[in-house]
Amino acid sequence: MAEAKSGDKVLADVQKFDKEKGLKHVEVTEKVVLPDKDGTPFYLIDIFLAIEKEKTEVSLRQEIEQGKDLKHVKTTEKNVLPTKQDIEAEKKSS
Repeated sequence: MAEAKSGDKVLADVQKFDKEKGLKHVEVTEKVVLPDKDGTPFYLIDIFLAIEKEKTEVSLRQEIEQGKDLKHVKTTEKNVLPTKQDIEAEKKSS
């Protein structure tokens, strides 16, 4: 309810706003991407980092697929199934 009142207040303020008095003309300036001190533009650095990340992911996938460093692990079943007596007791109780 409080949000609706504040929203109505904002809407009323927007409607009362005088565009001629409140807004000023501004010249648009284009920002130029400057190179870093090495002379390499920032976008090339981003591309290089993306390539390095991809190479790392590919090498990790290859290590996993080859399985050189993987060790055998014995799994144990932790989901205990009910016995026949448990099933019969459940049927009788329902």
